Amino acid sequence: MLRTMIFGLDDLRTDEAAVLAAIDSACNAPATRKAVRGLCQIEDRLYLTLLPEPRMAAKRHHVLIPVEDATETGMASLLEQRWSAGFDAIATIDLGGGQVRLLLECPKDADK
Repeated sequence: MLRTMIFGLDDLRTDEAAVLAAIDSACNAPATRKAVRGLCQIEDRLYLTLLPEPRMAAKRHHVLIPVEDATETGMASLLEQRWSAGFDAIATIDLGGGQVRLLLECPKDADK
């Protein structure tokens, strides 16, 4: 069953760790393992779609990192670096004021 999580940009600005913990918790519940399969940003709201995963699927960990170089070359390099380290890119989030974050996912036991 689809689950939608909604966060405001102010939630991220004030307590990024709590938002990431909520996402991890929703994804890693033993009886209802889920994976983030989409993120839509509409103005100051984020809508994450979580879809069911098999119970035996690996637990997931989510991180947000700053995007410091948003050029084509910079983004391609950042995505390659993170993929090489075991992360899957989910979405970018525009916090305004030139601040952009990249939401990434990896197996919970992977290096951060």
